[in-house]
Amino acid sequence: MDNTPHSTVFKNNSSAHESLFGTRPITKKNIQIERCTRYAEVSADAKRDSASGPEFFRGHWSGSAGILVFRGPVEVTINSISGNRASGFTYFPRDGSREEIDGTINGNSLSYSYTSELGTTHVTLTRNGPNSLAYRGVDSAVITGALTRR
Repeated sequence: MDNTPHSTVFKNNSSAHESLFGTRPITKKNIQIERCTRYAEVSADAKRDSASGPEFFRGHWSGSAGILVFRGPVEVTINSISGNRASGFTYFPRDGSREEIDGTINGNSLSYSYTSELGTTHVTLTRNGPNSLAYRGVDSAVITGALTRR
C-alpha cells in the first residue's frame, strides 16, 4: 500500500479484514498482487516424524531383544551420522557389555556387526514409526526385538 510492500498470511481461511489507518483508500489502482502461495500446516508430531534419511537414527533407543521368551534389555545410542555412516554403541544392561557401532544406513535400515566371545552378530535396525525401531540380530540364531526413542 502506498508503494510499501506488504505480505499477509491467512491461517485456516482465505480472507481476513485488515485496517490500514492513515493510508489512502484501497482501490484497484493502488493494490497489486504479486503472487499467492498456499502452504500446508504441519503438526509438531508430523515434523518429528519427517526426520528422514540417516538423521532419523541419531539418538538413544531402548527396549528388549531376544529369542522367544528369553529376552533382555538392550540400549542403542547413535552419536554420530556422516553421510550414510553411523557410529555409537549398543549396551546390554543385563551383563554390562557394550559393543561399538560402525554401521551403514540404507533407506530405513541401519546395519552393523560386532564380534564378541559368542561370535559375530550382524544387526539390522529398521524404522517402524516416528519413534520406534525393529531390532534383528543374527549370529547362530535370530534375535528380534523392538526399540523406542528415549
